[in-house]
Amino acid sequence: MKIDHLGEFAFMHDTFTTHDISQICDVFMSTVAHWIDEGKLKAFRTPGGHRRVSRTDLIDFLSTYNIPIPDTLILKKKILIVNNDPHLTKSITHSLKKKDPNAIIQTAPDGFEAGKTFATFSPDVVLLDVVRPGLDGLQVCRDIRRDPRTTNISILILAKVDDKALKKEIEKLNVQGTFFKPFNIPSLVETIFQQKRSNGHKNGHTK
Repeated sequence: MKIDHLGEFAFMHDTFTTHDISQICDVFMSTVAHWIDEGKLKAFRTPGGHRRVSRTDLIDFLSTYNIPIPDTLILKKKILIVNNDPHLTKSITHSLKKKDPNAIIQTAPDGFEAGKTFATFSPDVVLLDVVRPGLDGLQVCRDIRRDPRTTNISILILAKVDDKALKKEIEKLNVQGTFFKPFNIPSLVETIFQQKRSNGHKNGHTK
């Protein structure tokens, strides 16, 4: 069975029609319908009666029947690092790519550049340093939370462990984690990849 990649289409959709799946698997639409009728491929119907298959169920089906999963079906983690320390940024980026070579990583040295990046890049996770000179990370975090287009993005904070005043400010923010320097990069990387798409508002925690 040959897999036909659908390119950016697959990245942009969370549900697929029988026609989409027939293209992905290079089979007739009737074959896809048969898979659904037999219960091999989970599906639901729209109010109009059309069959739809979720991305997760499609991937589970392909995996169960040893059908190669197209890269375009697997959502790539998109990460924005806001930090003006090039050495730290490079180390974190290297570790992220080692963990997942397909991860899409953008960097910004300050809030202004981060704002420009958001115009063309929608990250799943923002890694934000709030202690670097010339970088008002707390304000960047507030701006992300105020904007309805970015309010559900997961935010991880890098901060100084001995700055009690800053720690109090961070506790007021709705972030998914805080890493106090010096921190363990592998632990940071694991936490980044644990974040889900559109995480929504959660209570912050510290590491």
